[in-house]
Amino acid sequence: MTGGACKPGVGLDRIVEEGGRAKRGHEGGHEGLITLRHELSNAESREFFLMAGLSWLITAACAVASLLACHVSNFKFADTLIPANLVVAFLALAVFVAYVFRNDFFILSISNAVAIFSAFPSAGALFSYVTVHYSSSFVLWDGTFASADELFRLDWLSLLRWADAHRSIACVLSFAYGSIIPQGIAALIILSLLGQYRRLQVLVLAFQISVLLCSTVAAFMPAVGEYAYRNINPAIEFPWLPSSATSYVADVLQLRTDAPVIPFDHFQGVITFPSFHASLGVLFLWAFWRTPVVRWIALILNGALIAATPIFGGHYFVDVAAGLLLAFGSILIAQGAVGRLRQAFGGASRGDAQFQEQSQQRANSTGSYQQR
Repeated sequence: MTGGACKPGVGLDRIVEEGGRAKRGHEGGHEGLITLRHELSNAESREFFLMAGLSWLITAACAVASLLACHVSNFKFADTLIPANLVVAFLALAVFVAYVFRNDFFILSISNAVAIFSAFPSAGALFSYVTVHYSSSFVLWDGTFASADELFRLDWLSLLRWADAHRSIACVLSFAYGSIIPQGIAALIILSLLGQYRRLQVLVLAFQISVLLCSTVAAFMPAVGEYAYRNINPAIEFPWLPSSATSYVADVLQLRTDAPVIPFDHFQGVITFPSFHASLGVLFLWAFWRTPVVRWIALILNGALIAATPIFGGHYFVDVAAGLLLAFGSILIAQGAVGRLRQAFGGASRGDAQFQEQSQQRANSTGSYQQR
């Protein structure tokens, strides 16, 4: 784009006028074309704020329930500073509140997504640590998961040796496995720029649902992962592997004691089954799928992410399969929640009809179709 940077609000209208047509499949059940926009009808605006409120309600409920469980079970919190992600969440939420009455949905969408993606990981991680502690009354399922892999003739050790013999490919897989945060940032920026606010909010909600479902399942089917189960020390045998491949095991074993400790400033992924990394691969691919060009980059990147999960996450193959299924279920649940909210609160008004008519007139005068 030429002519310099654009200011959110005014600049996006200019992009709509200058951008022309952009191809798309369909969004929200309507065939059409993607355009950059920040305006929403009254019904869409209500839906946006209801979805934002639902995500914050889930975040608050998760945090409160986890803290109460910690109090009941005498968890000890390690002496830590306030995590940086919570500072980011507070600042983003402040921006969101400041723009609530300005109806600039580009800024509102990004600030809300940043706040949720920054705040909920702490609440969700705390919830996962609590569930791992309460799972200590159950035996570890590692033997069962390993047997399930063998039943389907899936050899994890052979995959590890293959990765060890092909370090360049392993390096690419490691990059993909570590792309979670960059992909999250890209999703909230791209979807907001393209005016796909509903899709971004479904992504946020599906992300929250996936965390809660993964942690809940893991409470009844705990495991420590392939490296600990097979007594493999990557630092000695496979030094090219990052420490994160096994560092979580110490937290899992410590949480299964009578004196669990919460390291509030450096949470780790302590869930083995289902694989949350695999779930995120599906969620990000779904988020980008309606965006031309980007979808193919997302397909390659997240395909590599999922392929890397057994080695760089110490996961069983069944963990990955369960994570994929859980992601699809989370998306369906999130989409269902949007539909219910729309039915209950999103009825179109006279003002909505006028908005759509004006949008169509502007689109016809510039040769572009305003996304509905």
